[in-house]
Amino acid sequence: MSRRVAFLCLLAFGGCARPEPAGLDLILVSIDTLRADRLGIYGAERAPEGRAEQPWTLPWLAERGVVWDSCWAPAGKTVPSIGSVLTGLSPLEHGATTHLFQLGASSLVEGLRERGFRTFGRVANRLLGPQIGFDRGFEDYAIRPREFEPLVSKELLELTAPVIQEGGRLFAWAHFMSPHQPYEPPVPYQKWSDPKHPIRANNTLLNEIHRNPSELTPGLRKDIRALYDGEVAYATDMLRVFLEQLDSQYRAADRGGLLENAVVVFFSDHGEELGDRNGYFLHAKSLYAGVTRVPLMILGPTWKPGERRAEPFALQNLMASVMQVVEPNWLEPPASTPSTVGTWMRDFYVLRDSRWTLVHAPCEGRGWGPKEPPQASYPYPEIALFDRSVDPLEVNDLSRSNPEQLQAMLQALNAWFDSQEIRVPVPVGGMDPSLLEELGYAEEAESSGCRPRSLNGR
Repeated sequence: MSRRVAFLCLLAFGGCARPEPAGLDLILVSIDTLRADRLGIYGAERAPEGRAEQPWTLPWLAERGVVWDSCWAPAGKTVPSIGSVLTGLSPLEHGATTHLFQLGASSLVEGLRERGFRTFGRVANRLLGPQIGFDRGFEDYAIRPREFEPLVSKELLELTAPVIQEGGRLFAWAHFMSPHQPYEPPVPYQKWSDPKHPIRANNTLLNEIHRNPSELTPGLRKDIRALYDGEVAYATDMLRVFLEQLDSQYRAADRGGLLENAVVVFFSDHGEELGDRNGYFLHAKSLYAGVTRVPLMILGPTWKPGERRAEPFALQNLMASVMQVVEPNWLEPPASTPSTVGTWMRDFYVLRDSRWTLVHAPCEGRGWGPKEPPQASYPYPEIALFDRSVDPLEVNDLSRSNPEQLQAMLQALNAWFDSQEIRVPVPVGGMDPSLLEELGYAEEAESSGCRPRSLNGR
């Protein structure tokens, strides 16, 4: 460096050190179809996500951040659920209630970019594309098919490296597709499967079981769950490597580690039924706990290491909550509510408080359940009440023995519905039917539905 350049650096900047970042970065990492209770951090005995001794595994992260034990997705499908994360609205309000409707509301990513963030996204779910509106606000956004899922990390890291070096504000989102069906983990991750009795848990097998639930033996259920857990191990390992390498980028820029410079959020869009009821292993039809209870963890400055939170948390409030630290004075903090609501379009509803779950199918003649492949029964009760303190999978209906609780929850559901500014859905053009069939989402685009009933209207 010449003496003149050195003098100018000292005069203008007090030296030629890298510029100080203007604030915290935000890193979202999500895993598709990840059921909370299959993780060791939520009590699973198998713990496919690794051990706390290894840096950047989920157990290691859990010791350094806040874990929500009761986070609920607004739907059992990717598009409405992720749409709620990125807009802060319920599916009824953002309009993308199914994979055949566009996202009708503005994305919060647009607001981040307006505030100077460099915004990058790589996702392995082919439904999260521009045809619905998930690219809005992203400077660089792309979908990588599941067979090229490792590119999610590789390409994002190529984008983030120069921004981290320069000290710019960064928002990055990595979305991994495993363990979405079919459950076919790479061989090194098939550690819980029986090599003497290999199975292929593809759509053909899973759909046949749903059509004929009596064929689901305890052994077959165990074998399929073993493959699913192998997919979880594979996905969480990709997430671990991504965060480890992102941390290395911050350290290479002499800025300290990732958790000193960014808020890191880990979550899932929904879980999986895994044969809990009706021989159903997938997710799109279900609003029950196995599908809509999702993992959530937040780490970084101001987030208390090792804290567990038990209160119900709506996934759609995620960005507004995080922004109180990342970009204060932008978004209003989410209102503290005692309950969360999930919907399957406007046909089926679920409301949960800290203990109770209300399931409600208000439309007459729709007790058969959602129209999703395969064409097999998945009936919802007209009305049911479950006590999750003793029945976490919501199996035993207690509505008749708890009329006062039922009345209170129906009133709460009606009040929630009345508060919604329901958006008229706009159909997506050019959606490939074979892709929807492959992912188990070949439903019909319907914008009609029913409001929740009062107790007297049951």
